Amino acid sequence: MQDSKKVADICPTCGKNRRRDAVICGVKYVFHVMCECEAKKEETEKKARESRDRMQKIEKLQSLLLLGEKYKAVTFERTQTGINPSFDAAFNRCEKYCELYEKTVKNGYGIYIFGDKSIGKTHLTACMANFLISKYVPVLFTNLFEISKAVESTFNRESSIFRRNYSKQLGTKNYIAKKRQ
Repeated sequence: MQDSKKVADICPTCGKNRRRDAVICGVKYVFHVMCECEAKKEETEKKARESRDRMQKIEKLQSLLLLGEKYKAVTFERTQTGINPSFDAAFNRCEKYCELYEKTVKNGYGIYIFGDKSIGKTHLTACMANFLISKYVPVLFTNLFEISKAVESTFNRESSIFRRNYSKQLGTKNYIAKKRQ
């Protein structure tokens, strides 16, 4: 058995002794002191853990988002602009809203996007959702079709009142799930 007084803790990388002996109030203590390379390694591991934790949080938020595969990688940076001035204006507003999300959310400001079919409303909202999730802001991503399905599910399945009275007004007649027979 080695004498503890003579055992050194030498770093295999830098060769520095990481063992420190001290006498405190007449009692001998042995301390491990990190050398620079050990501290650097620990910092690198800490950053890797934090990065993994961030990615796991983002993945969890994305899994709750119910965003289709088509939109999971959509970002403001990857979006092509300069083709349609109307889209560009909406794009700029959405991007600005997200850049100021702490202030807009704190003050209860929302954003309403409307327009004709296939002009990029879903794409812009997906950009917003992905941006906010990257900042760890929980997002509920939905559309009128999903909302109308949820509302319809509260009615009796045998009833056609919802289809007759509301779907035409909402403009979702073709999208509302038909009763299965």
